[in-house]
Order: sequence, then structure tokens, then C-alpha cells
Amino acid sequence: MITNHWLKSLKLIVLSSSGTALEFYDFTIYAYLASVINVLFFPNKNLTLSLIETYAVFSIGFLVRPLGSIIFGYIGDKLSRKSALIICIMTMAFSTFFIGLIPTSGCFANFSAYLLIIFRIIQGLSAGGEVTGAALYILEHNTKNKGFYGSFVCGLLS
Repeated sequence: MITNHWLKSLKLIVLSSSGTALEFYDFTIYAYLASVINVLFFPNKNLTLSLIETYAVFSIGFLVRPLGSIIFGYIGDKLSRKSALIICIMTMAFSTFFIGLIPTSGCFANFSAYLLIIFRIIQGLSAGGEVTGAALYILEHNTKNKGFYGSFVCGLLS
């Protein structure tokens, strides 16, 4: 029997999980484009070294994720989880958009690499806030079977 509570929970799960999935798609597309990014932003005679630099910038996003969960957790506590999630998604969208607008290293030398690092840090902060915020948002709105409903967001990432 489908109840109103179940439909509301399903709606929350779908929206929170899809937001998290889109956010991590934006976050990980960098890894798929690493062979292009290393040539454009880290030109070096040694291609292996430039690829290592590219993946080092990729790892910076993962290193700041815990800080993002702290920052957006605070925002969620003070404003609301929904507004924190909206801010996370918008922050990720804008930083991904601006990464696409960064000129290559041929135009601005090292400055373009610094801009890439800054936007990857912003993406990492946003990704850290999205996962914890989405899971908490689902858990706070479901009184029954919290583990079952919360597993959808966390299970999506594994």
C-alpha cells in the first residue's frame, strides 16, 4: 500500500540523490579529461610530470571535502538543509562553468593553473557539503527506516 509518507520520502530520495549524482558527475569529469587538461594547463616537456600535476590538482578537490562538509553543515544548521543544498549545487555549477572559461596556459602561463586550482577547491568544498547535506536532509525528513532511506545517497556514491 502506497502512503503519502512513502511518496514524500521517495520524492526526497530522488531529488537528493539526483543532486548528488549531478554534483559528483561535475566533480569527476575532471579525471576523465585529465589527458586534455594536462596538455592545456600544465605544458611540460615531460608528459608524465604534467599528468601528475593534473592529478595533484584533482586530489586537492578530495582533500578539501571535509572542510566543505563543515562549512555547508554550518550553513544547513543556521539557514536550512534545503538552502545549503541549493547553494552547494549552484556553487558546483558555477565553478564547473568557470573552469570551462579558463584560458589555457599559452595565454596566461601559470595564472591559468592557479585559477584551475582555485575552482577545484571550490568544487571540492561543494562536493563535501552536498553528500553530507543530502544524507542529513533525507534522514531529518524520515522518521521510520532512517538507515534504509539514508542509504540511497551514500549507496549512490559507491
